[in-house]
Amino acid sequence: MGTYAAWVAAQAGSPPVPRLKRLAWMLQRRAPWLHGLARRWHYDSIEPSVPPRMAAFLRRVQPNARPASDFGKLRALHCIGGLIPGGAERQLCNFVVGASRRGLELRVLTLRESVDDDAHYADLLHRAGIRAFVAGADFNADFVRKLRARPGTLELLNQLPVFFLPYTVDILGELLIDPPDIVHAWLDHNNIWAGVAALLAGIPHIVLSTRNVNPNHFSYLAHPLFKPWYRLLASFPHVRFINNSHPGAEDYATWLDLGIDHIKVVHNGVDFDTVVHPTPDAVRLFRSEIRLPPDAPLVAGVFRLSEEKQPMVFFEVVRRAMSRVRNLHAVVAGVGPCEGELREAVARHGLSDRFRLLGRRKDVEIVMAAATAVLLASRQEGTPNVLLEAQWLGCPVVATKAGGAADAVSHDRTGLLLDVGDVDGLTEALLSLLLDQSRRTRLSEAAPAFIAERFGLDRMVEETLTVYREALQRNFTADDKILG
Repeated sequence: MGTYAAWVAAQAGSPPVPRLKRLAWMLQRRAPWLHGLARRWHYDSIEPSVPPRMAAFLRRVQPNARPASDFGKLRALHCIGGLIPGGAERQLCNFVVGASRRGLELRVLTLRESVDDDAHYADLLHRAGIRAFVAGADFNADFVRKLRARPGTLELLNQLPVFFLPYTVDILGELLIDPPDIVHAWLDHNNIWAGVAALLAGIPHIVLSTRNVNPNHFSYLAHPLFKPWYRLLASFPHVRFINNSHPGAEDYATWLDLGIDHIKVVHNGVDFDTVVHPTPDAVRLFRSEIRLPPDAPLVAGVFRLSEEKQPMVFFEVVRRAMSRVRNLHAVVAGVGPCEGELREAVARHGLSDRFRLLGRRKDVEIVMAAATAVLLASRQEGTPNVLLEAQWLGCPVVATKAGGAADAVSHDRTGLLLDVGDVDGLTEALLSLLLDQSRRTRLSEAAPAFIAERFGLDRMVEETLTVYREALQRNFTADDKILG
């Protein structure tokens, strides 16, 4: 809980949220089954709707005025939970760095301090002269005056579902103290928290960046309040949605009963200045680090060890390939809840000397450059950065047609795409790359140009800025009609 949320909670005599959060975290770590039961019981008790009085209150808030013609001085605030090693976090940093090169004033607001795992991408921002700051880290006394100048807002904050607290309040505090022209939120939880805070603060332009497919596809993300609050946000003319793949946009549109034109597709962008080809010495050092024989082929996986990435399918494909390519080795860079199961399977099959789990790595470019092929066997995907970056580095990829992965790979031109769950097909595709040098070379030579053409950072920045420009123009036109 940040300082603004603590102040609001004190006005209502609310229970100490940090203590409740610590208890929930302890349950999750020490008794996952009990945590799951508690969450299910809690979710079943929630009415999946927006209270009419809350919706009516939000509709009465007037957006702050903003001249539509002053795009060069546009101030945008990007909001995300932290700078962990995730795809959305990487794309936020890529966009902010790319847009700042064009002279735009952008700030990054996180909900957690940038330390340890939450600082994974902090260096990307730091090198560009951008510092992320934490919602509610410092209390500005002017918050109280500005909040009380908005009658009814304090009472509404104290009636928000626990799901929103304390993040919505801390974000609102920052927006009231230094209001931007655009709030751009990333990922589902932040979209809801920052979206509601931006409505309450009267921010004139709000962009919600959804990634992957809708959260109901993921047991650890699904929440009964996502859909009704997303639908409320979508009903405001100054709220716009982005998704990073066509399948993802279509899935959200269907789930929220929106027209497909309501969600703009902006594919991920690779920053070619930061994803650079490692030196031969760096690659040799890595291969030595993992004790890889000089001529042994290597399959690499770079993904979160969670169910939607299907790490056990990855393992089964590699295990089968290893039975036919005796000197084949594999590495996986990533952590997650399926790590224990994967380690157990590796040990059970006696593959510990050939299948290594590397944990979290910041040098994934070296991992991919050292690999003969990169494999991704996901069940659900947005637009996987790992596939884009591997192809840019000239490493052939084998992947499932999960979500935006189908957009990210040109089949049999830059990589190979198979149906989700097709273990036999994935195995044969992987073997075809391992055993056919000419095919591997053909894919590897075509991939960088494909990525440069379709997934460059400048293209992603420009398409996102186009969403901003359209938002400004549409709101200006709407105001014109009202005034006229």
